[in-house]
Amino acid sequence: MITKYSRKILVISCALLLAWLVYFEFMSFTGGCYKEFRYLTERELIARFLHPDLENKPKQEQKKLIEDQSLSNYCCNIDGQYFSDDKVGNFINKIFGNYWHSINVYSTRNEAGSKAASMNVPYYHHVGIVNSCGHGGHDSMGTALEEKHYKWRVEQNKMRFEGRK
Repeated sequence: MITKYSRKILVISCALLLAWLVYFEFMSFTGGCYKEFRYLTERELIARFLHPDLENKPKQEQKKLIEDQSLSNYCCNIDGQYFSDDKVGNFINKIFGNYWHSINVYSTRNEAGSKAASMNVPYYHHVGIVNSCGHGGHDSMGTALEEKHYKWRVEQNKMRFEGRK
């Protein structure tokens, strides 16, 4: 037999569970990291893409990599949400926490590694994807760049991160 007090507890528990589920789904759908209960900054997403083991490092070292090394040459930017051709799949992925960001990385031949070296080009652009918690980043495609385009993109990234855009 359910008493009046038990009913109140049941109603409050159900309301709290529903509120938590709505919050979780809202975070997932809008690109928040539900694991950390917050939205990661563009710098954090880029740093986690460039340094996949970043979460395993001490907090001070994480902060240093996010603020200094990963964006010191303004190599990267987030280019909105990554979409595949499957619209229904995109919607379902967003609901279940797979909100993907597209990351553009502009680098010199030496920074890009074996891909650019095998192409024998001085500048390289590749696109990777990473989820809203900064995981799963990988290269999805890449191409050679002319020097003027590389310098223009780096300047655009610099203006963006310094707040002049």
